[in-house]
Amino acid sequence: MNFTGQVRRPRTVNLGGRAAAGTNTRQSVLKRAQEDRERRERVRREEKAAVAIQKFYRGRRQAIEDRLVERSEWDNTYLVAWSFPTDPAALAQFLRQYCFFERAPLYNSNDTQCQRRVSLIAQALQSSAGYLNLISTDLLRTLVNSSITAKLTTPDPAASPQTLENLVSIIITLKDYTSADTLQVVANVAKSIPPQNDLPVIWQALDLLSVVHPREFWTTVFTIPQYYKRCQDHSHVWNDSSLVISDDAMDNRNLRDVVVLVDNVLHIIFQSSITMPLLSALNSALHTLAFKYHVRALRRGDLGAASDALDDTMRDSDDDDDDDEEDVLEVGTSLEKLGASQETISAVEELGSRSFTSQLFSLLSTDANGSNAVLHVVASFYACLIRLSPRTKQSVLMQLSFVQEISAIHTFWTSFKQSHLYDAGSRNVLSSTQILQSFEKEQPEWTEYLLALELYSYWLIVADDTEFFENHIQGLKIPEVRELAIFLKNLSFSLIWNSSDISASATRSSNKRFLTQIMKVKEMSLRVMRQIYTRDSRRPFLGKDFWLMTEHFNMNMFISGVVQEQEKLQNQDDSDDEASNNQPTAASGFRKYTIRPAEKYKQNVEPRLNILRQAPFFMPFDVRVQIFQEFIANDKSRIAPESFFDEIVNPMRRSLIRVRRGHIFEDAFENVDKIDLKSQLRVEFYNEYGVEAGIDGGGLTKEFLISACAEGFDSSEGLFTTTQNHLLYPEPVLGVVSEISKIPSDERALMLSKLNLLGKLVGKCLYEGILVDAEFAPFFLQKLLGIKNSFDDLYTLDPEIYDSLVKLRKYSGNVEDLNLTFSIDQDMGNGKHASLELIRGGDNITVTKANRLEYIHAIANFKLNLVLSPQANAFFSGMSTVISPHWLKMFNAVELQMLISGGHSKIDVNDLRSNTIYGGFTEDDPTVKLFWEVLEEMSEEDRCLLLKFVTSAPKAPLGGFRSLNPKFALRNAGAREVDRLPTASTCVNLLKLPDYRDKEALREKLLYSIRSGTGFDLS
Repeated sequence: MNFTGQVRRPRTVNLGGRAAAGTNTRQSVLKRAQEDRERRERVRREEKAAVAIQKFYRGRRQAIEDRLVERSEWDNTYLVAWSFPTDPAALAQFLRQYCFFERAPLYNSNDTQCQRRVSLIAQALQSSAGYLNLISTDLLRTLVNSSITAKLTTPDPAASPQTLENLVSIIITLKDYTSADTLQVVANVAKSIPPQNDLPVIWQALDLLSVVHPREFWTTVFTIPQYYKRCQDHSHVWNDSSLVISDDAMDNRNLRDVVVLVDNVLHIIFQSSITMPLLSALNSALHTLAFKYHVRALRRGDLGAASDALDDTMRDSDDDDDDDEEDVLEVGTSLEKLGASQETISAVEELGSRSFTSQLFSLLSTDANGSNAVLHVVASFYACLIRLSPRTKQSVLMQLSFVQEISAIHTFWTSFKQSHLYDAGSRNVLSSTQILQSFEKEQPEWTEYLLALELYSYWLIVADDTEFFENHIQGLKIPEVRELAIFLKNLSFSLIWNSSDISASATRSSNKRFLTQIMKVKEMSLRVMRQIYTRDSRRPFLGKDFWLMTEHFNMNMFISGVVQEQEKLQNQDDSDDEASNNQPTAASGFRKYTIRPAEKYKQNVEPRLNILRQAPFFMPFDVRVQIFQEFIANDKSRIAPESFFDEIVNPMRRSLIRVRRGHIFEDAFENVDKIDLKSQLRVEFYNEYGVEAGIDGGGLTKEFLISACAEGFDSSEGLFTTTQNHLLYPEPVLGVVSEISKIPSDERALMLSKLNLLGKLVGKCLYEGILVDAEFAPFFLQKLLGIKNSFDDLYTLDPEIYDSLVKLRKYSGNVEDLNLTFSIDQDMGNGKHASLELIRGGDNITVTKANRLEYIHAIANFKLNLVLSPQANAFFSGMSTVISPHWLKMFNAVELQMLISGGHSKIDVNDLRSNTIYGGFTEDDPTVKLFWEVLEEMSEEDRCLLLKFVTSAPKAPLGGFRSLNPKFALRNAGAREVDRLPTASTCVNLLKLPDYRDKEALREKLLYSIRSGTGFDLS
């Protein structure tokens, strides 16, 4: 042994390579043996299956050859000679042979030969009726259901009337065999015969079969074209109240049959009266019609129509809060494409008439046993009709909402309240399991719920606030509204919060068929809940904290979680945008119907973000403000974090804007479009002496933004005007077309561009947390939130017109005596007026009692929407370049006004004192004490001027002065000369106050400074 002085063991190097782990272990050997056995067993099964398949094929092929031989022999023996055996045994063999080769379809089949065979058999049976007891039931079934159905029951113009009459004669002869299949055979035969060539024997057979098979009668006989003209009296079928046809009874019928059934049922209804079987059959047909239209659309690649046909509720519910046009099928076009006659289309439209509605609701009194069976069918029928027919929908909703004899809303809502789900949902939020089980067990109740919401949503649109609070006949009483709102709140929260679990569970189980209906329930629940919330926001009646759902959240985790979700979603959107830029343009036509990855992510993220987007009022206002500010902070850091930091450290790198005093808005219009408003700005002010003193550390930017907004909103610019309450809204003249208003198109385009700039400036103020001294009309703020204005919003625009229209609606006299037409006198500016038509030909359409509601809403729509939309769109377009529209939708109109201008709360001097820092002063200095005494004695107007002088904003921040950044500061200016004026550095919210020792001197100098309106030269 040699000692080398090394204590470490030398490393062993094996050049043979590393052996595979477990190569020859016991487990690996057993595993390979098991795999070999399984492989051998699989081979044996495959060989056995191949032998069985070959055997079956050879047998079927031989059977076909035998049948062809048998048919040839039968034809040569009997058909050529036109003879048949009379001996009972020979006759039975004669029929067995026929059924043997006709039991299965054969090649080289000849329709003419088939018809001749049927005629021969009919003659044989009619001459041998006494020997029918020798014929087995199996042979009769084959004769009627296999042979005849396969060869002669398809409508075929080639089929001779004599052959068809022979066919029916066979069926009547075999009257002991009266299965539902036989009924189908006779119905199909009737379809083969034009009405002018009707055979009495066919209707004789149908009369016989209708008594035995009344339920199948609907799906067979009612599919015969023009049955209502050709039939005998089958009223015993459609007057049988025990017959209720299920919604899916027509699902296996072809599209043409469904359309024909609708035509027949409608004619019988309008010729006589509505009955329960007729209604249930019509309901089943309409449900099938909507579904089959959807399938057709998919087959022809019309994804848009297919999406409409299913009323694609998978889209975000917040995309269009007031979209009432989610209708599925346009009667005037799609029914025509499906083969319906114009007469049928007109009949479908008649289903929305008042007479039919009254007749239908009279059926409810027949449900004497309290089972609600009639109510379920009525609800299902109207729910389908509303989705199926856009043109009929409005008429249906109006008739159901304003039927005087009975309140449809009350009827369906009261019925739904008897369900187990309502009992659970009115007390607490629901789990995903509870929701899915309810859709499986309580389908009729959900249909009634959806219809009740459709009706109440329509009624809320039509009814004004007075009716809402006072009309308890068609509407709901306030306690009932509260009950509905509680259920909607709990259900909507459950559907949003559990959306991922519901989708996952429904997709992998038998509940998949309910997924579309669940999405529809979610959409309607959110819509009606928002409508009630809007009423409550305008005229509170539910209580201050009624809408909050904070007990279901940890608020700290909620805020951080929703900010993270927004950040992830934004990153995904950015990735999608990059990916879409790299896609070939040929795919662009299809992309609008595909789901982007971000959309898939949006459906599967934690539901916090969806709560904010779809029901933000579940969260307190201050929480939403904090989230809004967090969104902005994340957006600033996401855009360009390095440059953002550099701009703070080195202000000279910011985007430069030069503006002149008195022309700030004009100069902003020339410069702002050239820069990115999300970046930091550097502003230089010019007066008559040149550049004003001062370096922009943020204060000059605030001064610029606030001053530019003030000039833009000034009436001298002609962009905005005010209501009687001095609230701002866009100048209506700009919304009237140039041909009428006489405003040149280029001038109108210029004004809209300036409105776009104003939107950008307000958006920038929101982005930077700067309050704007502007009070907007609520109806204009609603437009910025994507909410379509309703009739009640007219009150905030013009109370006199609103009151006049309310009186017109309640007017009990002859409306025509008022000499009103569908036209309106519009101010064109400069003292000029013009008469504009509200609808085409409105000058010649007199307002009557029947159309006054349409006139009232046309006036409101014109005033609030038509003449304001271009201006509001321009303003919103500019605003949304800086602030995401989704962020704004977290707030209602009142809250958005507070977000923009700080609301109407007075300046709290104590709050300001508690959040003030001092430089060169202490809190106990005499000058400081005098300052606070003077401030407490100031008017509210002067306090606002002081705040604007120091911070550039005349109002306190939303979160109080504790949220002011930097803090409000008092600094000792150092001089004690009484002639020295206070100055300010708005960029750091600093008031430089000389060390005054006289209270009146301090008051005089301070008021002089804040009222002077002097620019930054004062500093």
